[in-house]
Amino acid sequence: MPQSALSHFLYTSMLEAGEPATTVAAIVRHARAANATQGLSGILVFDGQAFCQYVEGPAQAVDRLLERLQRDVRHTRFILQHRGPLAGARRFRQWSMAYALAGEPEMLEGLQALRGPQAVEALEALIPELDLGPSLPA
Repeated sequence: MPQSALSHFLYTSMLEAGEPATTVAAIVRHARAANATQGLSGILVFDGQAFCQYVEGPAQAVDRLLERLQRDVRHTRFILQHRGPLAGARRFRQWSMAYALAGEPEMLEGLQALRGPQAVEALEALIPELDLGPSLPA
């Protein structure tokens, strides 16, 4: 697949008040299975309240997922930080959906204020501080 056919997005949001703690595990479990079938890869970072998710893959699959995520009632304050064609290699090709807990809320707070490629770069800078565990086949 040509690189030009790939795109990516990054967003932040907040867990909807009243959602049970098991919601995040269900989201990750579903995302891993669904993303693998759609050729998507990425990461979900959660700090107990806030989400940051980055997804990359075939442009049509990325767009469909973004539309579903924007309508998902399990989170609020959805802010699309970045969306566009993916120039270069995938960042998370080894994970259909990596998951990490942010150790401190401040990790995601700074990222929430950023837009465009700077937001993606900020997420990349956080990766060494996150425990992603072993990679899974995408």
